[in-house]
Order: sequence, then structure tokens, then C-alpha cells
Amino acid sequence: MDELGGWLVRAANTRPVLGICFGHQLIARALGGIVERHVKGPEAGTVEVELTDAGQRDPLFAGLPVRFGVQQGHEDHVARLPPGAVLLARNDHTPVQAFAHGPMLRAIQFHPEFTAERSEAFVRVDRDWLDGFSPGLAEATLAGIRQTREASVIVANWASAFVRG
Repeated sequence: MDELGGWLVRAANTRPVLGICFGHQLIARALGGIVERHVKGPEAGTVEVELTDAGQRDPLFAGLPVRFGVQQGHEDHVARLPPGAVLLARNDHTPVQAFAHGPMLRAIQFHPEFTAERSEAFVRVDRDWLDGFSPGLAEATLAGIRQTREASVIVANWASAFVRG
């Protein structure tokens, strides 16, 4: 994993790199950040994230409101940003939801590619994982899942602002 993380960081010197979920954590670790199991437990289903001032200016989040819904599915998280990284998005559960490092590297903890249906399937498959942390958490998570159309804009922004440049 460390070798892959280093490769991704080096690749960002010459091409755009976007880390999603585990990729977000992998890149943070490769850059010297701290990744650990979250003491608050898993974050799954639909949750709100909030853009920082830097996030509001970043082309990855162009056209998005300051707060918007995203799909999640993680227990590990970036506990400390890597040196030189800029925080782009956060929430109360996971303070590092997105960061930038240089002009071509972005990392996001959430899944902009997930639909509500995909998120529901994830929760149903991982019901024991969620309920093992807190009985009834899977049902509560399922009840809160909704479409997150704003988050799907991130994929289009990535393609237009970074890939096509």
C-alpha cells in the first residue's frame, strides 16, 4: 500500500490524480498525514459535508453550495492532514473530508460516484459491520439515504477542470 501511495503522489507531478475513500487515505499517508481507525466509528450512508473557504474556491467543487450531501462508507479516516495539504471539505464526524496537495492532486473521503441505490446496497451488505458498532445503526443509516445530485457534479468538475484541463 505504501508503494502504491508513493506512486500516486509521484504521478501527480505530471498528471491529475483523484483519490476517493481508501485512495484519499492512501494519498494522505503517502504525503505524511495520519490515517487511523475513527474513534467515533463508521460513517455510512448519506451525510452532509461543508466546504472550507479554500474548497469554495477550488475547481473540484465549482458550482456547489457550501453544504451538500454525499454518500459515505468508511471507518478509517485522515486524522491529520499531510504537510502542505489544503483542507477543502469537512464535517463534524470526519474533519478531513477533502484536501488538495499541489495543483493536480485532490483527495476526497466520500463517494461522488455513488447513487442512493449503491449506498443502500453497501449498507445492506455491511449491516453487521454497522450494527457491530452500534445496534440499529444499519437501519438508521438506511432510513437517511437520499440522492445526492450535488455530489455527482464533482465527477464532471474533475473531468473538465483537471483531466481536460
